[in-house]
Amino acid sequence: MEQVFRLPELLEVIFMNLPQKELLLCQRVSRSFQHTVEGSIHLQRALFLAPDWSLEGRVLDACSAMKRLTRPKPENNRLLLRVYPGCYPTVTLVIVDYAPTPNELIIGRRGGEQWSWDICISFPADKPPNSCPAVEYPEASWRRMFLSQPPCTKLHLVRRWQRSLKPAMIRNGGITMGDFVGEAQTAGSWHESYISSDRDWHFEANIQCSSLEDISSEAAEAASIFAGYVFSRSGRNGAARAYSDDWDPGRTAGFARAML
Repeated sequence: MEQVFRLPELLEVIFMNLPQKELLLCQRVSRSFQHTVEGSIHLQRALFLAPDWSLEGRVLDACSAMKRLTRPKPENNRLLLRVYPGCYPTVTLVIVDYAPTPNELIIGRRGGEQWSWDICISFPADKPPNSCPAVEYPEASWRRMFLSQPPCTKLHLVRRWQRSLKPAMIRNGGITMGDFVGEAQTAGSWHESYISSDRDWHFEANIQCSSLEDISSEAAEAASIFAGYVFSRSGRNGAARAYSDDWDPGRTAGFARAML
């Protein structure tokens, strides 16, 4: 057994079968365990400390794929539930309806639906969430963990059925929990009209991947008109959400004040 623990390759295989919490905590056992976890890209991805883009960029036709739920779906980071229990990222299957542009109507292209995945998360707008002292440690590992795998690169503010046109935060390499908490605590230039009735900021973003089947050439063409989406509805509850291309609560409130 001692010889096994001396081989990083074998340790990696063993560690890959551990639950996330045990994998994270096993680094406290010895420097050998810590170096194995830190040096393995597979273990780093399992802990959401390194991005895994292998599911990215697959957008599918809803009609042909809705009965083929066979492939892995994006994962939300369950470890973050222990950081701020009320600020926990979730992943939801959605159907996104898109409308053709005028030029596409001319050539006979019609609108349609695409399956996709949304990540949702919230954060208190007027007070910091409850947490234990260990969470506030500047070098805590949760700060470097991504919200999901594959990571989301943008988060939009949402309120009721509206989603902000411009992202509230962008990280091309993926948004970590540290990025999210840091920006949510300062709130940047976000307008207070985005604060929901529960006094929270609410965010969501499309992860742009799917678990249903390989992308077809027709779906690839449809993916190019993502900017024309009209609304998305959750596969869980059927709720619809409009994209605020022509409405923005912050901009509307500012315009109203200017008119007074």
